[in-house]
Amino acid sequence: MRYILFAATALAFVMPQGSEAKSVKSEFIQAWGDRSARYQVDAQQKQVALQTASAQADEVVGSRTEAAQQNVIRYFDASGEYGYSQGRLIMLTAFKNFIKSKPSEARLDMWMQEQAQSIKDYGKSIDAKLDEIKAIQSDQSKQNSQSVMHLLGEHAFMVGMNKGMIDEILLVQQNLDTFNVARREESARRAAMWGALAKSMSDMGRSMQQPVPPPPPLVAPKTMQTTNCHTNGQNTTCTTM
Repeated sequence: MRYILFAATALAFVMPQGSEAKSVKSEFIQAWGDRSARYQVDAQQKQVALQTASAQADEVVGSRTEAAQQNVIRYFDASGEYGYSQGRLIMLTAFKNFIKSKPSEARLDMWMQEQAQSIKDYGKSIDAKLDEIKAIQSDQSKQNSQSVMHLLGEHAFMVGMNKGMIDEILLVQQNLDTFNVARREESARRAAMWGALAKSMSDMGRSMQQPVPPPPPLVAPKTMQTTNCHTNGQNTTCTTM
């Protein structure tokens, strides 16, 4: 029974308890989920702000007053901020979905390279949008203050989204570098943990195999002796029994 208690004590000593039992991977997945939730809230707030700014800009389109110009600038800023929040959310969501497939490190590297290329391609579409705006501005028959304003707003949104995707993929790369370091440390801790457990079990096994020393020999109790003496004339003879 004492060996069972010893084994249980050894296990309790080396096995992680409670929150310590979480793996590095599960902690990182939870952190990415929490960040995604924050991005969603931020994107919703930025969308509402953009809708408000767009409505205010539409009311003063064509006006050259300073107040009208400020409304248009706020609309462009809101477009860029909403695009930025969407870019971060889109990139992180794509990464989370990809991680669910449990890719190898080589496949993960390839995916990161593909995303970098996609961002470059998206940058080309931003340039194409700007060329479209310039063409409209140069054609008097197609000029319309409101349409041009919204095209510029779309351009600001795309620029913001591109920057958001770039910032997020860089952050994801930093997270992966940290994850790899933490995973190696976790492997080392587990190796130490199981090494301590193996040593405890080995010590217990050796203790169980040790021969039990024999009990000390029994000592026979001393018997009580009696002495009888007989006298015959001048001679006395004694006998011990």
